[in-house]
Amino acid sequence: MTPENDNAPAPDVFIDPPSDSLKKKAPPIARSLEEALKKTQEVVALAGKGYPQRLARDLARMRELSAQFSESPSVETMEELRFLAHDMKGQGGQFGYGLVTEICDYLQKYLKDADTPSMRTAEIVTVHVNALILVESRKMMGDGGKAGDVLIDSLAKLVK
Repeated sequence: MTPENDNAPAPDVFIDPPSDSLKKKAPPIARSLEEALKKTQEVVALAGKGYPQRLARDLARMRELSAQFSESPSVETMEELRFLAHDMKGQGGQFGYGLVTEICDYLQKYLKDADTPSMRTAEIVTVHVNALILVESRKMMGDGGKAGDVLIDSLAKLVK
């Protein structure tokens, strides 16, 4: 049953311009947007140079968690793995490691949908961690070409 006024037009939206007192509180912009964009790109490029070290550190943590999860699957460890995969997913593509993003996306979605931790879940985590180790050790940037396609296709079949 739908209410009678479902077909009524949406009310008008009014946006009031900021008051003079609010405008005075805003900090002045000292540089142009082009300068700000250039500075931002420089900061991102600098951060990208340190990404391989962050990837190695995050991967070491993921290996530890995977081993712990394989010995004793628990919801807490599964959630920690999922959170780390989610975090790594966000960073990978930003710094040119698209395969890290794709692998971690599959892993974090699989773990999110997993009802209870099991040995099968632990095996799937191990396969994803091994795929990440391969990408990191071979410095497979971008989509990894043909090898990357094969890797992603295999993981996609595994988590279905």
